[in-house]
Amino acid sequence: MMPSSKPGFYVCVTVTDTGTGIPPELVDHIFDPFFTTKEIGKGTGLGLATVLGIVRGHGRLCAGK
Repeated sequence: MMPSSKPGFYVCVTVTDTGTGIPPELVDHIFDPFFTTKEIGKGTGLGLATVLGIVRGHGRLCAGK
């Protein structure tokens, strides 16, 4: 599913959320470091960027559904 994938064993992590969703105009930015839609002082915007960095650091990244 991912052209850069390598043969081997993978762990698939599924994350669910009961929030209202991400507006289409923001989707391209959700993994950017320090990107947040929260007001100042309510979040750093490092959550998804950190998760992506950890996964990439392990050399195993798969596409979600």
